[in-house]
Amino acid sequence: MQARIATIQDHGQLTKFYSCYYPSGHPLYNHEFWAWMFTNPAYGQCIVVENKAKEIVGHMGFVQAGGLVWLVNILVDANHRHQNIPDILFDVARGYGPLAVAVANDAGASLLRRKKWQEQQLLQRWIWTRPNTDFQNNKDFFKAIQQPADLQKPEGYLWQQPYLQSVAFNWGDIAQLALNAGGLRLVTCNNPKACVAWAMDNSCNWIDFVTSNTNAAMQHALQDATFSRNENFPWYLNPPEFNRKVTLNWFTENQLPEGFVFNRSMADMTRIGSID
Repeated sequence: MQARIATIQDHGQLTKFYSCYYPSGHPLYNHEFWAWMFTNPAYGQCIVVENKAKEIVGHMGFVQAGGLVWLVNILVDANHRHQNIPDILFDVARGYGPLAVAVANDAGASLLRRKKWQEQQLLQRWIWTRPNTDFQNNKDFFKAIQQPADLQKPEGYLWQQPYLQSVAFNWGDIAQLALNAGGLRLVTCNNPKACVAWAMDNSCNWIDFVTSNTNAAMQHALQDATFSRNENFPWYLNPPEFNRKVTLNWFTENQLPEGFVFNRSMADMTRIGSID
């Protein structure tokens, strides 16, 4: 087995590898998205493991943010599950910094627990909904809304992500626009009342925000702006999937720096679902 950093020339072979794991709408099939995600050494790259026949049998992406290396898309060929391929992938990734994983599926979470990674307290998802609306029973709640004119795009490589609509508000917060589902996904929320006012003025029916639960001042500010921890609000929204639940777990291989606060610019959380 040999590990190496993948290049865009591998994408053709990788799309065949992905077909064993992902539905057709997954962004890793998209050549432009893959190039953005995994060909910038300062942001993210992809590690592959090949067998003697030069076939890809292991895959792991990683994104560098917040002083950590966030592992994403950890995949191992079913015929090579007992050959320690995750350890090979992790060994390469450690050369880039301390390792972390956010929102691991059941298999991934089990793997990290077996390896004695530190399981951090669950991330918190806060929800604001427009007053006097019913997201569970109103068929128009998640309808698409028109994008406002003259939005300022945030600066930085993350916001060059293909197919991602984003906005830098004039008070300093940043959001991902989910206007095709009638709402707003906040990346930062230093002024939640200003975010709510913008949403109200621009016909948004909902806002969500994900953060670690270590910031009590942030929680109080969110509550004051009428955000709540609504567990029934769907994660996948186009179309809304009310029965599909997501556990907002996260793991680090080593102890976190004191005062570390998670935000959506880390890991792979600025993109949720397909890009079809």
